[in-house]
Amino acid sequence: MSGRQDRQQARKSGFQPPVGVDDGSFLTRMGRGGNDNGAAARHRHQPVELHVIGRRGRRIPRSEALAHVAGYMNGNDVSARDWQLEKPGKQWLLGKTPDTFAPTGPWLVTADEVPDSRDLAIALRLNGQTMQNSTTRELIFGVDELIAYVSQVVTLEPGDIIFTGTPPGVGMARKPPVFLKTGDVCEVEIAGLGVLRNPVVTGD
Repeated sequence: MSGRQDRQQARKSGFQPPVGVDDGSFLTRMGRGGNDNGAAARHRHQPVELHVIGRRGRRIPRSEALAHVAGYMNGNDVSARDWQLEKPGKQWLLGKTPDTFAPTGPWLVTADEVPDSRDLAIALRLNGQTMQNSTTRELIFGVDELIAYVSQVVTLEPGDIIFTGTPPGVGMARKPPVFLKTGDVCEVEIAGLGVLRNPVVTGD
């Protein structure tokens, strides 16, 4: 989901909060732990809570959706803003798909260890400074709604990952804007899910 999935982020960005799940963008893929951000010139950071599918399903009813969740983990929804905003046609999804983008981890916390995924503190630190700080209570759509919606279009397989939404404070929206650069260190922390720590390095 885009940043509009978070109530605070939607308000601060000047967007109307979405009225239905279909206002967002989805991409399911296996995560990676590295963060070699050499594919584009300007990047932003976005901490997100990830839902990892544990059971195959298609057209999953909302009432049964949570039974398909294996667990939860941190993610950093890195975006290449030059690709998203400056390329012909506004390559939004391509700006999120370079090699090593969307790092996840540091581990999977099984669903039975997370009694309420809608009540977790979430934060991102850049070089030790807190840039984003909120709670998953601000997410507009719950994991059950997201799974029910996405599974209308694709069959969800074990290991598929759903990125939810990001709190306010993304680098591009700051004044002045803050973009990731070589040598930076991003830390995403969600209560009970550990800390995902990724250095930013220049790729080949």
